[in-house]
Amino acid sequence: MFHEQVKLRFGLHDMIVVGIVNSLQEKGVYNPETFSMLYDTSTVVDSMKGVIRQDLIALNTVDNISHSFEQDGAILFEWMMKTVPST
Repeated sequence: MFHEQVKLRFGLHDMIVVGIVNSLQEKGVYNPETFSMLYDTSTVVDSMKGVIRQDLIALNTVDNISHSFEQDGAILFEWMMKTVPST
């Protein structure tokens, strides 16, 4: 009961983590086919009832925050995977 009260009080939700292993490819998951599957999976999950969009963490839904080497002191905010890589 305490667990449920804390979740309600702080607006917490249950989390599901999905991982992937690709032992059939030499580079594991680092290939266009697997990235495409990850992209498609996160897109389907995002459309499911009850999924909280801002809590979905996937390569195509999170930011890649980095330092700009072209502008001194600037910070870049980009999608980690805008589209599925072709190579």
